[in-house]
Amino acid sequence: MGLRVALVVLVALSVYQLLAPGTYRIPLGSATIRMTPTVHGGATVLPLGPAGSVSFDTHDTPVDLTVDFVFDADARIADETEALLRDLPGVAPSASDALRSFAVGKIPWVIVLGVAAGLLVAGIGRLRWRRLLIGAGVGLMLVAGTVGGVAYATYETLDRRPSVTYEGLAQYLPRVVTLLQGVIQQPEAAEWSVDDLARGLEEVARQATTAWPVAGEEEVVRLLVAGDLHDNVVGYRLVRRLAADERLAVAGVVLVGDLVHVGTAAEAELVLRELEPIEVPVMMVGGNHEDAPAMRAFREAGIVQLADGPVELAGLTLTGFDDPLADSFDALTVIAQREAAAEEALKVVQAEVPTPDVVVFHDVGQAELVISWARDEELPLTVMHGHDHVASVEREGSVVILDPGSGGASGFEQLGRDPGTPYEFQLAEFSVGEETQPFAVVTLRYEGLAGTSSAEYRSLVLAE
Repeated sequence: MGLRVALVVLVALSVYQLLAPGTYRIPLGSATIRMTPTVHGGATVLPLGPAGSVSFDTHDTPVDLTVDFVFDADARIADETEALLRDLPGVAPSASDALRSFAVGKIPWVIVLGVAAGLLVAGIGRLRWRRLLIGAGVGLMLVAGTVGGVAYATYETLDRRPSVTYEGLAQYLPRVVTLLQGVIQQPEAAEWSVDDLARGLEEVARQATTAWPVAGEEEVVRLLVAGDLHDNVVGYRLVRRLAADERLAVAGVVLVGDLVHVGTAAEAELVLRELEPIEVPVMMVGGNHEDAPAMRAFREAGIVQLADGPVELAGLTLTGFDDPLADSFDALTVIAQREAAAEEALKVVQAEVPTPDVVVFHDVGQAELVISWARDEELPLTVMHGHDHVASVEREGSVVILDPGSGGASGFEQLGRDPGTPYEFQLAEFSVGEETQPFAVVTLRYEGLAGTSSAEYRSLVLAE
């Protein structure tokens, strides 16, 4: 009876050890690997801490593999590195070596499980050694065959271009999106091995968790920036949805002009019906497709007019300038008018104390003098504009220049020519505290609203 109990304990211990996670030292941190049997398995899961997780449909066996990376910049300090190494059961120079060590470390427990299970099935009451040896051998072969079969099937069904699922806030971390696309969509991906995939996962996790800019103890403020919607109701509904998403937590919406197409009050009323449910402040400047009736309707509805003077929002100071044609039906820009408006904008910004954090225009041509002045004076400034219908993020010295593209897919005429024209928006993130500055911009693109979307992350933190 005691021997039977011991064998049962060995079986239970072996199963536990086979499913137990293993933690391994890798450069600048550690990797914890675990297997989870599940009916609908076949995923490799990459946890990203508070950001949620990313999972790849990488194989077709009933086992999920979780690879959890933890990176510690302080691990480079010798004493802390030695302490970390003593605390970990294994050491590996890379994720692929950690995965290999994890698999090799399970082999002894496969042997123990097979032998113990075989002995239990064979029976140990009369201690018939031949029978026990045969039982142990058969049990070992069955368990080893099963585990080996699962491992072989996993390797053979490995999808080098897997579909990706984002959970939690990870769906709003375009850095992860971009990096994953780089890992799984390379032309040479078809020749990748398990080791390559492991190294790719390690690189994604490292960049996503250690290079993601943070604002330290300062508060983070996020603005949703959109413009050039040109009456497109779908674009306004996307603005409304993004502004209402609690996970994005935007502090306000900045509209950089051309909200309507010919500037009528009727168009403005249509826009306002779509914007009315937005609970955060909505700010705007007029574009060259606005006109006096539309601008009057926006003002009366409570849309904040940045051209009226500086606005304080969550620690940020914003100001703006309407396009010279914002009160005119004529939408064709006159160079002389724009140059005069640029000179006036420079005088106003120079007179404001302190200098605003954000200055909003419709046409970047009207912003050129302000940009040059702030750059020459090395003043931190974010300039937002539209008009070009092409999303972009640029930096000129201390000045960050943002163009959210067209939130209305460049208008109905363009959609008629190309139904796949993207709807584009930006999320501008600022650290607000002793030193207020932008530190990241996310450009969102929705193409054809048929489920095809992308998000491009851009860090604005200057390397020291």
